[in-house]
Amino acid sequence: MKFFFRLCLTLTVAAVFFACSHRVYPSAGTVSASETDWMERPDGFHDRYTLEEAVVLSRHNIRSPLSGKGSVLSRITPHEWFEWTSAPGELSRKGGVLETQMGQFFRQWLISEGLMTENERPAEGQMRFYANSMQRTIATVQYFSSGMLPLANVEVERHCAVGTMDPVFNPQVTRDDPAFRERAMAQIRAMGGEAGLGGVGARMAADYAVLESVLDLRNSPAARNDTTAIPLGDLAVRLDPLKEPSMTGGLKMANSASDALVLQYYEEPDLQRAAFGHRIGREDWERIAAIKDWYGDVLFTAPAVAANVARPLLQTILSELNKDGRKFAFLCGHDSNIASVLAALGNEDYEAPRAIERKTPIGSKLVFCKWRGHDGREYADIRLVYASDTQLRDMPMLSLQQPPVSLPIRLKGLNPNGDGLYPLPDLEKRFQEAISAEPPTVAPANKAEKVVAALHDPASKYVVVVSHRGDWRNYPENSLPAIESVIRMGVDMVEIDLRLTRDSVLVLCHDSTLDRTTTGRGRISDFTYEELLAFNLKRGHGVAIPGLKIPTFRQALELCKDRITINVDKGYEYYDLVLALTEELGVTDQILIKGKRPVDEVRTKLSEHPHNLMYMPIASVGNAKEMSVFDGYIQAKPAQMAYEICFGTLDDDVRTTVRTLLDSGSKLWVNTIWGSLCGGYDDDAAFEAPDPDLVYGPILDLGTSIIQTDRPEFLIRYLEKKGRR
Repeated sequence: MKFFFRLCLTLTVAAVFFACSHRVYPSAGTVSASETDWMERPDGFHDRYTLEEAVVLSRHNIRSPLSGKGSVLSRITPHEWFEWTSAPGELSRKGGVLETQMGQFFRQWLISEGLMTENERPAEGQMRFYANSMQRTIATVQYFSSGMLPLANVEVERHCAVGTMDPVFNPQVTRDDPAFRERAMAQIRAMGGEAGLGGVGARMAADYAVLESVLDLRNSPAARNDTTAIPLGDLAVRLDPLKEPSMTGGLKMANSASDALVLQYYEEPDLQRAAFGHRIGREDWERIAAIKDWYGDVLFTAPAVAANVARPLLQTILSELNKDGRKFAFLCGHDSNIASVLAALGNEDYEAPRAIERKTPIGSKLVFCKWRGHDGREYADIRLVYASDTQLRDMPMLSLQQPPVSLPIRLKGLNPNGDGLYPLPDLEKRFQEAISAEPPTVAPANKAEKVVAALHDPASKYVVVVSHRGDWRNYPENSLPAIESVIRMGVDMVEIDLRLTRDSVLVLCHDSTLDRTTTGRGRISDFTYEELLAFNLKRGHGVAIPGLKIPTFRQALELCKDRITINVDKGYEYYDLVLALTEELGVTDQILIKGKRPVDEVRTKLSEHPHNLMYMPIASVGNAKEMSVFDGYIQAKPAQMAYEICFGTLDDDVRTTVRTLLDSGSKLWVNTIWGSLCGGYDDDAAFEAPDPDLVYGPILDLGTSIIQTDRPEFLIRYLEKKGRR
């Protein structure tokens, strides 16, 4: 099914492309690197070097403006903005077409270099496609990969819920010491010359004048409040810890307008309409685009700021360049990512030719090529690759004969050889210097830490979503892909079950036998882990997945660390083994284990260790034995973090039990996986109801702040609309 979708996507984009193109070019055929070199290498270059790997840091392609109707954009001009094909901040249809075309071009190039074949299906680990978790970046990778590898069914890697900034791509400040702020602000003020920050606005006076004219600012709604010109001298910059660098003043407002107009320039076929009826030339468009270039430079290219905010990406790129077996990596983020990475590495100043954006044109790609010299040494170079503004507007077919622009990037203090390449150790040393230049003094909270904080905060209104056995609808339950899938959905906690092999290896499986979930038969405790590797996991409908094996608890912990918390459901009897592993991997605080054992027994066990997992009691209302255990916990001090309460009917006994535990300062966990556990207010009922609030609403009204679900994506969307996430 996924392959069919990918094929449909590719065919649809191709159809849109041919419908939109102004010109059609003949096929270039298969071209070798020796026949043409779009990077303009010296003669004989490919006789001396072989491409081993390419690591690409890409900016997303054309998107709609970040602000929609009712924003500052609608107040600073009397004119109507372009009618976009996508929601604010999302990739446009044209952006998707352009990115697919760029992917097709990269395929031609990499084939010509001998790095891949025409219809390559890369082996595991050979290629990586990783996006920041925003729609425009995920979609950019999806379109690019469909053009580059149309038969490979690439799955885009992301680490956060859609709409959430991934810490790797989030250019946030992670220093809070006065020395850093003083150093960084001095570098930012220097951009304005002797006048400091006030000089930045003065240097853009001519650019502002063009922007004000095109916007007709004097006739805009903003003019009624006396905003008839963009202020020149009111720029202020903030470097707050764990936030992106930010600014106030005229440049911020001007940047919003510049960004929207530049995007309109790419998308609107009629240039006069793109300029709101004004006849302006290329130089004027360059002045408009220069404003957003200045905005990015001020916030992200001061050396101290760049080294600090780009650090996670620098580490990622360096790791990719040293990854055994890797031959291509595509990392998709934003213009701030490219700008800060380059500034951190100490690039020589440049202006991008054939583009109105002179620093990081839309869709641009910072390409790190690793070469093997025929002298046995490794070399590297850096190129900024992008479609020219003409190619962006007219969408001609890219090919090795009609390529995108390739701009060599030079680094201060590094000397390339006669072929324009740096010795790879020299470039790696520069990366290490940049990574160590401004190390963090404050650490951003990872996803797991945020969830743990919410669990321990009785006043938090955040509802923690727990996925039952991972994404078992699409992958085998308790499998690593099932866990990875819910991480990418933005789930807070994954529920897993543990069993012990004959050689004392903890593995993930709900049942005591292999029969239902694998191709094997028999009790798990009768097999060693090596023997279990002979069997494959099965999906819920019984179909085996070749090569997918029962995972170890260690593998699950390594996958989940800092990305999602874990609930160990079946597994309390292995408490000591579980704790030993979580302590070794540093994730003990991210694991919740639960059970129905009396409070004295549990507290005796916990007293044996100086550091413990979170523990949660389970009780079924109406079950006398379990409610007796519940009463024991209620009477004991301090209060439990949370209780899992099960009930067949939502009646007064349930409400009284819940009120008792909430009044004690504990949180309420409810399972909506089956109706028998939640009074019939289950996931399937919510999914089939005309309004899920008819089902989930009563569960929330109880005071529930932790929900275990079999429909995590559906529940998350509901909770987001309710303002509970």
